Amino acid sequence: MPGDSKFGWRADVVQAIKELKPGVIRWGGSVIDPGGYKWKNGIGNRDLRTPFLNSVWGRIDSNDVGIDEFCRFCELVKAEPLICVSFGDGAKSAGELVEYCNGSSKTKWGTKRAHNGHLAPYHVKYWQVGNETNGDDPQYLAQIPDFVSSIRKASPSVQILSSFPSKKLLERIGGGLAFVAPHHYTTDFAACDREFNNLSEMFTNTDASDDVGIAVTEWNISAGDWGLGRAKQMTLDAALLNARYLHVLMRHCNRVKIACRSNLANSFCGAVIETNPGGVLKRPSYYAMQMYATHALPLPLETSAEANSLDVFACASERRDAVAIFIVNSNADPMSCTLRFERFAEPIQTTSLTTLTDQQAGRQRDVINNWEAPDRVSPTTRSFVGNQVTLAPLSVNVIMCR
Repeated sequence: MPGDSKFGWRADVVQAIKELKPGVIRWGGSVIDPGGYKWKNGIGNRDLRTPFLNSVWGRIDSNDVGIDEFCRFCELVKAEPLICVSFGDGAKSAGELVEYCNGSSKTKWGTKRAHNGHLAPYHVKYWQVGNETNGDDPQYLAQIPDFVSSIRKASPSVQILSSFPSKKLLERIGGGLAFVAPHHYTTDFAACDREFNNLSEMFTNTDASDDVGIAVTEWNISAGDWGLGRAKQMTLDAALLNARYLHVLMRHCNRVKIACRSNLANSFCGAVIETNPGGVLKRPSYYAMQMYATHALPLPLETSAEANSLDVFACASERRDAVAIFIVNSNADPMSCTLRFERFAEPIQTTSLTTLTDQQAGRQRDVINNWEAPDRVSPTTRSFVGNQVTLAPLSVNVIMCR
């Protein structure tokens, strides 16, 4: 373990994720359900933990990263933890885990947390009940009230997320949920848009769910693909597609409050960073996510694009003194466009253009960053004045205006 590690986490990994500016990082997924992970086996002295068969990902897991290590990591990178509790492990275990994370050091499980080195509670706000369980499943419908009760008994002010949404689920426990949680592993963005619209209609037609939001707790361009399909997630094209999905999320930001790209590190090409003993490699999608985290503003604006091949989203600051225009050019040729601001009461001045693209201008969708060329796909920023802009081929762009 490096001498400059932070609670066991490599300093370079912590710094890379801090610079990514994630709002939420999720603990959970297929190892929780159906994998059957037992959180109590992953606390205490790491050297005394028993490794376990991670059947979903096909390996023996060292069990070095448990709930404490995860919460410490979120503290280090200044992100909110979102913890998915195992549905298969039962409501009682879920409540005990919430008490372990959020209870005072005088509670039974809070005492164990303090003994394991963290006296203060972690104050975990977001808790998801189960991973990828069908919201119409009779067993899930029967038991989720017990989970909500057990979690709230341990920490009354938390926000609870369901697994996959359904109308029956909302009718059963809608008032106890803060979010329903679909997963999107697709490039069919029209289908994602339809699902968000259908969920909003479902909320409208269900009395108990006026305040329920949407949390997409896993998303990417694909999930279970292997071979070249898996490797596609390392590419410039994946970064373009990730950016376009962020546009879908932001167009539904009245309901969609949380979205967790899967995965964060390594993950057989599927993550935003790769590590080896010598350093951290940032994938093209890392930079795309970072651009939106850095430049996105809270008020969505209405946009229209005459060039249908460009995917455009714009947003403004709450003081209405700044505008960010995101444009994805998925074409293998440069695109020229004119920005028009006729509906603004005051003149708009463009100030900068940040572009993520292949720095060698190879016009290859499947180009990747690698250890010999770690910055081949990376962003550059230049001053920009006027309303005529030429967008690089295969690029994600953000124009900042005042």
